[in-house]
Amino acid sequence: MFGDSLRIVVKQAVKQGLRPAPDVRTSCPVNRDDAKKRVLESTDLVRLVSEHVVLKPRGREFIGVCPFHDDKNPSMYVVPHKQFYHCFSCGASGDAFSFVMGYHKMTFPEALKYLADRAGIELPRNTREQSSDEPTERQRIAAANQFAVEFFKRTLADERLGGPARRYITQRGISDEMVETFALGAAPDAWDALAQYVNRKQMDRQAFEWAGLIAPRKTGDGHFDKMRHRLMFPIFDAIGRPVAFGGRVLPEASTREEKSDAKYLNSPETALFNKSATLFGLHAAHKPISDSHTAVIVEGYTDVIAAHQAGARNVVATLGTALTAEHAAVLRRYADQVVLIFDADEAGQKAADRALQIFFNQPIDVKIAVLPDGCDPADLLARPDGLEQWQTAIVQAADAMTFQFRRVRQQFDAADTLAAKQRISEQYLRTLIDLGLDRIETARRGLVLARVAEMLRLDSASIDRLIRQLSGRRRATGPVHDEVEPDFDAPPSRPTAAQQAQRHLVGCLLTEPTLFHETVADGRELNESIGHDDFDHPPTAALYGAIYEWLIEHDQLTTADLRNLLHDENQVRYALQLQIEVSRLTDGSTAGLHELLTASATALAGRRAEQEYQQQKMLLRETKQEQPNNPGTTGTPPGTDSADDTETQRLALAIAHAQANPSARRVPRVSG
Repeated sequence: MFGDSLRIVVKQAVKQGLRPAPDVRTSCPVNRDDAKKRVLESTDLVRLVSEHVVLKPRGREFIGVCPFHDDKNPSMYVVPHKQFYHCFSCGASGDAFSFVMGYHKMTFPEALKYLADRAGIELPRNTREQSSDEPTERQRIAAANQFAVEFFKRTLADERLGGPARRYITQRGISDEMVETFALGAAPDAWDALAQYVNRKQMDRQAFEWAGLIAPRKTGDGHFDKMRHRLMFPIFDAIGRPVAFGGRVLPEASTREEKSDAKYLNSPETALFNKSATLFGLHAAHKPISDSHTAVIVEGYTDVIAAHQAGARNVVATLGTALTAEHAAVLRRYADQVVLIFDADEAGQKAADRALQIFFNQPIDVKIAVLPDGCDPADLLARPDGLEQWQTAIVQAADAMTFQFRRVRQQFDAADTLAAKQRISEQYLRTLIDLGLDRIETARRGLVLARVAEMLRLDSASIDRLIRQLSGRRRATGPVHDEVEPDFDAPPSRPTAAQQAQRHLVGCLLTEPTLFHETVADGRELNESIGHDDFDHPPTAALYGAIYEWLIEHDQLTTADLRNLLHDENQVRYALQLQIEVSRLTDGSTAGLHELLTASATALAGRRAEQEYQQQKMLLRETKQEQPNNPGTTGTPPGTDSADDTETQRLALAIAHAQANPSARRVPRVSG
């Protein structure tokens, strides 16, 4: 009976287009110039970025916390009319493709397909343009996970195999909508149902092993399923790609090893899955979190589902781990406030301590909410007024520092000697120093000090002096934290004036390509006046060479054209960075662009003239050294030496040339 049911599930899977490993991998055509252009034109970059980062308008631009580095204050700008972004702290920049590739760790073909699907654009299938590269480990695991999602869903839908899981779902009151939203499934009550199918269809067995879905038998040949007779919870990333699984064991299973099976079992960490940085339910919650600016964190899969079913959709859960700094880095992109849900004061106090360690010097508020009557979220939300009580608990949540203050204040008030009170005060202040009190922004630090002063019944000035004294002692006895590793990804050193002129000139052309035919100071068009040999900064020189050849034949140069022209993602990012730099210098004004272009071209021409002048001086010096000491021996009358006349003419010419073209060391500055 089991075999017949499993074969039905397999046949259904095959009908739905699930194929062995060589076919399940995603292969996207490359060099699809028209497709790239249509996809970029159809993608609203502000909308795309705002799905992952909270953006706030600032003039014609939008600003948000950069997701590509440890950004404490918003430093990433999104420029909608140019459709690019740039971080003025870490230098990350690019277009929609760049953002998706960097944020979601995608290859360009994957990013192209993702954005095309969002825009409803069907990509051409030209086999001659398909990528010949082998799929990466991440891609192979992703393909295995995607197949497993469908396999478990069909098992859940099977009349016999999915019965126990469906009964548990009904018992927990989970609706059909939530089953669909969270793609719930069931692992068959068999030792090797999935492993047999993978082997029989000659699928990518290694990928399923990497994903933690199957494993080799300890004795004998073959593989067994890691997830057996469990309700399956796929764990998705923010854009809905399955990266791992959680399985809840079901009762009355023939394959269970007595009571030794863990109640919940998660996938192992893989190249695709980092447990400490992943939040269950984020694919369904990131938009409500962004809209409400608040993320609520609970402790389990079913609690998340219960909250979403009740209408509280800004809820996620950690995966059996404490809140980590990596979780904080994810959450601060979406929210200004995080609320942790716990069912007891003791657990809440521990959570407050941990949350302070993670969020203390981060620009995000952390609160602790204790639910009434010791309820867990699912039980509370099942009540008729459950959502109302839930919302009240969220509104009344106390900030994490208040939780910690209460305990320290109790200890302080209970101390019966001045020495004990001083010891408690200093110990608590040392804790704050270790958490990074001296590194938080000034306004936030002032609030913290005011709270501490109130608690310890001292004035703020006394608290500040005490902190300086304690900080000095800590430094004198050695560093509290590990030494900071050097940042090898830091922006390059300040470019020379000549290199800056090169960057500005290229940035002007990227911003307004018609300037390629602008008349510059020497009376010629830019394309005739400035050549490839005027650039000595390799990245800028390569970029100028590429756009020079393009603009000789074309009048316009869009971001999509740039992507087709430049096949290196680093070049694309650099080009967009120069465009952003020029846009900010000129404030987007036409007059400013003309002024900056003219200044840059003049500087480069002057630099070339100075180089020629130095070459002339060297040549004249060498020529003079080669002349005989006694001019009379040459038969040429004194005063009529043709070599002297030539030297004088060359020097006069070089000086006149240099005077007509200012030195590159005197690059005109454009106010920005």
